[in-house]
Amino acid sequence: MPESTPTAAVYEGIKTAEGLERLASEPIAVVVGTEGVTKTWHLPKQLLVKASPFFAAALNGPFAEATSKLVNLPEDNTEAFALFIRWLFVGDISGKSFHSGYKASGYKASGKDHSGYKASGYKASGDEVLGTWGDTSNSSAFFPSMQVCLQACILGDKLGCPMFHDLAMLELIESHESRGIRSKTMQFAFEMSAPGSKLRRFSIDQLRWNIECETVSEDAAAYVSAAKIAEDFALDFLKACIEGNCRNPLNPIGHRGRYMEVLTFTEEG
Repeated sequence: MPESTPTAAVYEGIKTAEGLERLASEPIAVVVGTEGVTKTWHLPKQLLVKASPFFAAALNGPFAEATSKLVNLPEDNTEAFALFIRWLFVGDISGKSFHSGYKASGYKASGKDHSGYKASGYKASGDEVLGTWGDTSNSSAFFPSMQVCLQACILGDKLGCPMFHDLAMLELIESHESRGIRSKTMQFAFEMSAPGSKLRRFSIDQLRWNIECETVSEDAAAYVSAAKIAEDFALDFLKACIEGNCRNPLNPIGHRGRYMEVLTFTEEG
């Protein structure tokens, strides 16, 4: 089967002279989280404005944030935002340069060609953890967990950063390659994303594929219970089965392009 290859302009963060110049702009305090679990980052205004339409509107428009130099994001996850900051500065989220096994067409950074890059030591261990975030003592230091990637997909849509969304989505897809999607993941995807979102599409396709391969993670009751809370799921699942022919579900790992905003995939023979 031909291998999918991502091709798209890569956000370079501060790797260019123009990017470095943005570091000299005034700092903005971004407070993420609520209920005692908060974290504050002080980030260059122009770096935020360049990368995110959300921050551009908040910091350049007639809003309180523009004068207070403070942005509150109480509904967002601190680890997912830390992932956004990594992307904001370096244009990557995991240190894998387009993820294990991918060949990024034409992607070059710092004079090094990353095509054909393969990560070592990338091993799944449970639904919630794929490596440890922030622990620089091991090779998986910047391999975000499945839950963080899920949160990051939502955050990417909110901040208007499609490349960040796509990188988080690729991590999410990879993390499900050899396992079934859990009911909690499916429920969260439908509760937190908008109708027609790429995250919802992935959740449906992944569950259909798991049913086909008999790799469903939980019993039916768990999914039924989650579907009652995320009411749109049952309707979308039925629609996908009818329109997509339930006997021929798609393997998400082989059809990554369906879930991307800006990354496109070519086929290699």
